[in-house]
Amino acid sequence: MKTFIFFSKKFELWVLSFLMFFTFFAVNKLTLFIVVLVLFIIIFKRNFFLKNTKTIGIKPILFLCSWYLFSIITFFWSENTGDYTKIVIRDSAFLIFPVLIIYGIDFLSKKRIEFLLYIFILGVLIQLFIFYIGLNDGVNHSTNENLSIFNFYSNFNRFLKYTPNELLGLYKWQVDRPFLHIHKAYLSIQCLIGIVFLLYKLPKLSSKSVLLLLFSVFLVFNGVIVFLFSIPNLILLFLFYFVFIVRFLKKRPLLTFAFLSVFITSIVYYSTTGSGEKYISFQTKKITNLISTIKNQSNLIEYNKFNNSRLRSYYCAVTSIKKRPFFGYGLGDTKDVLVDCYEEKIFLTEFKERHNTHNYYLDRLLSGGFVMLFLFLLFFVYCYKIGFQKKSKLYLLFLTIFLVNLLFENVFSRVQGIFTFSILNSLFLNFLIKKPES
Repeated sequence: MKTFIFFSKKFELWVLSFLMFFTFFAVNKLTLFIVVLVLFIIIFKRNFFLKNTKTIGIKPILFLCSWYLFSIITFFWSENTGDYTKIVIRDSAFLIFPVLIIYGIDFLSKKRIEFLLYIFILGVLIQLFIFYIGLNDGVNHSTNENLSIFNFYSNFNRFLKYTPNELLGLYKWQVDRPFLHIHKAYLSIQCLIGIVFLLYKLPKLSSKSVLLLLFSVFLVFNGVIVFLFSIPNLILLFLFYFVFIVRFLKKRPLLTFAFLSVFITSIVYYSTTGSGEKYISFQTKKITNLISTIKNQSNLIEYNKFNNSRLRSYYCAVTSIKKRPFFGYGLGDTKDVLVDCYEEKIFLTEFKERHNTHNYYLDRLLSGGFVMLFLFLLFFVYCYKIGFQKKSKLYLLFLTIFLVNLLFENVFSRVQGIFTFSILNSLFLNFLIKKPES
């Protein structure tokens, strides 16, 4: 019996560890991992699962998944059943992972949660290395050069000649592009999660070699967020530093000053490079245009004067929501409704590229109206309540990363965003819900 319990816990940890590398697997491979976990729980842990449903109750699942369950009901007023089916299957991770990880897996200790977060960080580092290889190939192709990936200094100087968007283009449009799809928002989110976790761990480390290694990773993640210039994550990064700065100054003053010196120097240095000057000028122009558009009331009425793509998406989303505010258009029709609006208002770029709402809360309103938005926000309220009750600052910051990013990106419209949140959120809740009060 003891051997079985030991094997059971080890097997669970292995499966969860593999899931931390979800970015590198095709959807069918990920499905295989989930099926294996489901079969394992059904065959070997059926009684444990049933016991947990009684002791924990179904309240957590109702709060976590009611918005997803309601999205299934929108089938009855969705016309595009093809898109509806794809989205329901894609979003099923929001139901599957909480059920499996909270109810079907043994209590994950703090040590095991930290182990899985280190695996997650390793996965992000591998992503960055593959991204680096792709960037090197893209720039080589663009400049007819043949620099090795191990020529780090020369490659770094070459990269600084391009803005992040230009580099992402060189990565994306090369013929022999690496298999990994890179989106700056999702990569920035994952780096920021790693930074928050390392901010908690670094002051507690006693081994100098481990401290140096993790501090190097910490600096790499900071550099990636600054370089990719994902504005929501850049703002969150600075806000989080205010949260941690006092804590760090008390425990590790030298480490704090060393980090601040390197971080500020890196920003100043990047801003003086050709890439930095060009990109800061580009972002400043975008922000200026956005502010001037909002201030100019006539632009808000004469939609054809919008000079900001996001405002065009917001305009069409809000205009469409007003027509069906309570139950929306159904899960499958959201994109079609937006595209029809883009065509009607002659928003050519948005029509051609079939832009989404760039705001997941507006997307929920379009899909299921105020009912779905209420249930979606209730899901976050419940998670925050658990975080405050258990006094888990790490979990609260994790939630905040997504809560803010959902204002600017449809983070939960891609498998990468869905799996990042649903897996990690379920791991946190496994620990926090089952954590003894003492």
